[in-house]
Amino acid sequence: MRSNNLVWMMAATAALAVPAVRAEAPDRARVKEAVEKGVSRVLASGPSFVKVSGCVSCHNNTLPVMAASLARERGLKVDTQTERQQLKAIIGVTTPMREPLLEATYAVPDTQVSLPYILLAMHAEHSPADELTSAAVHGIAAKQLPDGSWPNYINRAPLENGAIQATALSVRAIQLYGMPGRSAEWKRRTADAREWLSKAVPKTTEDKVMLVSGLAWSGALPDVVNRAAQRLISEQRADGGWAQLANLESDAYATGKALVALHEAGVLKTGDDVYRRGVEYLLKTQQEDGTWLVKTRAFPFQPLKESGFPHGRDQWISAAGTSWAAMALAYTIEPQPEPTVASLGVTLHR
Repeated sequence: MRSNNLVWMMAATAALAVPAVRAEAPDRARVKEAVEKGVSRVLASGPSFVKVSGCVSCHNNTLPVMAASLARERGLKVDTQTERQQLKAIIGVTTPMREPLLEATYAVPDTQVSLPYILLAMHAEHSPADELTSAAVHGIAAKQLPDGSWPNYINRAPLENGAIQATALSVRAIQLYGMPGRSAEWKRRTADAREWLSKAVPKTTEDKVMLVSGLAWSGALPDVVNRAAQRLISEQRADGGWAQLANLESDAYATGKALVALHEAGVLKTGDDVYRRGVEYLLKTQQEDGTWLVKTRAFPFQPLKESGFPHGRDQWISAAGTSWAAMALAYTIEPQPEPTVASLGVTLHR
């Protein structure tokens, strides 16, 4: 048994080792095709998911909208009609939540994770602050604990998974849509969250990714952000990807999200070797249909709602992974000047 364990440990160590060979710059045409195919497939699954579930999700709705917006800003081909439809659906489904959010009840499931993703999608589409975003931020803020963190009430790893994730996302929501009249409160809440995050001990890759984002969003000192980032970078596998857990294989969800977080935090440029190796992994593992297959590890307490996205029981996390992979790849393409990056102009009267 000891011998077998030793062999496994040696194999795992080899898998984690990052080669010194410098990765080549990705072919722009290949990246363009990969992003357009991935965004097209995941964006198209959104309307059917809303129809069969009566709700919106991060995996089939908000993340695909974020990916579509980023791709469009890079001058890539995107189905703007479906993108616009998805944003309307997100706002439409969220609007009835306004009163429960103002009352800070628990009527909105996992407020501090689900609502920030909605606000991230709205911000990606340049949606202005209004009564709905104010109610969302109020409801999120009310869930902060005395120690500065936000708890996570639903464990659907990795999409809803832990206090580090919930705290980082809540800070970002406040940063994006906090009401000006409560600026002193937002400053205090952010400082408390930053203090908690600086002491948090991440366990999973999701924790480590969200810690980098949370520290950057909350205004932590550069060396604090960099320490968290280096811990995440050190876990890049020899194949260029990241795994959700140490005993799992690399996948597009962990890899795409890690690259996006490290880039947006200002730690990695897309031309850096670490980023290029991640891009190579994503290009190599994309399916012929434009998607990425990611195996689910969430406890299946929810019945599957068939959205038309491939991969069966693994479709929800695969949709999320496809969005993160597309965003990571899209960042390697320079944004286009106006008017390409103009907002879709979706506004609803509330």
